[in-house]
Amino acid sequence: MPMTDRAEELSPLAPTPLEICLTVVSLADVMLVVLVVVQLLRGKMTLPHGVFGLIVLLAFPVIGPVLVLTWRGRVERGKARSQHAVA
Repeated sequence: MPMTDRAEELSPLAPTPLEICLTVVSLADVMLVVLVVVQLLRGKMTLPHGVFGLIVLLAFPVIGPVLVLTWRGRVERGKARSQHAVA
């Protein structure tokens, strides 16, 4: 291959902002799923609605684990509101 006088432009090695965002979201999802699994194994929480909770946990990145982690608190607040409204 003959060398040319023109230097070929190389693509930058730095990731694009989209790649950075996708990486951060992926890492956050993995960390949240691991957190939920650890909480489940330690018996500190249960999956809401069994299989449906598992589907939500795994199917929706970041949002699924957050919903599962906050499920018990939301249910307890709802029960407290309904008991307060009855009283």
